[in-house]
Amino acid sequence: MLCEAAHLLKREQGGRARFRAFLNRAALDVSFSWSTHRRRVADLMETYADTPMDFADACLVALYETQPSEAQVLTTDDDFRVYRTAGGEALDVLMPPA
Repeated sequence: MLCEAAHLLKREQGGRARFRAFLNRAALDVSFSWSTHRRRVADLMETYADTPMDFADACLVALYETQPSEAQVLTTDDDFRVYRTAGGEALDVLMPPA
């Protein structure tokens, strides 16, 4: 997920510097174990097969579900407005203006 963010931000003027500053603030927890969450990732990809949800998106939703209530998803992908947690709640999505 960080790789995708870095890739997208490199297109923006000053994006690389802002991304490095974000990482340096240490406000990010990316502890995610594929072996622990593989069943949930597969379930998400099946549930949203018509979207279609890719592997990275499913991992991000599964990671979001493990985080405290202040978790947010920073993305440019509108599909994250459709995705729901296992409890049916909308994700807290932060998107740049169109």
